[in-house]
Amino acid sequence: MKYGMPHLVEFNNILDNVHLSEKINIAELNDNFRKLYLKEAIRQIEIGINNNIKKYNLHIDSGIYFTLPNQKFFLNEKYIDIYKNNLDKSCEELNKLAKNYNIEINFENTKIQSFTKIAVDVISKYKYLGFTLDIGHNEKNKNKAYPLFINTGKIRHIHMHDYDGTSDHLALGTGIIDFSKYNNILKNNYIVIEVKESNDLLESINYINL
Repeated sequence: MKYGMPHLVEFNNILDNVHLSEKINIAELNDNFRKLYLKEAIRQIEIGINNNIKKYNLHIDSGIYFTLPNQKFFLNEKYIDIYKNNLDKSCEELNKLAKNYNIEINFENTKIQSFTKIAVDVISKYKYLGFTLDIGHNEKNKNKAYPLFINTGKIRHIHMHDYDGTSDHLALGTGIIDFSKYNNILKNNYIVIEVKESNDLLESINYINL
């Protein structure tokens, strides 16, 4: 084992969670589309509620970008006030839903853009909304998400997979991540080992138990 792992997992405390569709963008600039995305998010969450599931995961979507000959720019950055306002309206609705049903809705890091700090600020002000730190994504994106999320004090869910400098979602212990850097949030938190194949899951469990 290249890096030491904390003894952090007790397999007698397993909970279900729902990972909402990655296509959902509740901060969509077009407000008509935003409402449709939000409606679909709520529909998927309500399916989970009917099955007594308490945790839900959404991506912080980067939105649409344009590539010009000499630059690439995101519409969310160009229309940042609309982006912030639309995200806020959606978060208010999701927070009410979470409060009414005693559930958590957490937002996961993918790629971190210039406007992600604004999104984190909006999300973090709502009591029943928090964050999913995806460690593999964080490492792949040069540790941009962790400092943003940790400062909110609202990391409530963890996705763990390894990263080898090129690919992520690898079995734990097969890449270059030093997981001990995350000890302070790995303990007493809810963790999904987010790999794609059953053999990788078994290999990851064995790695944790070493």
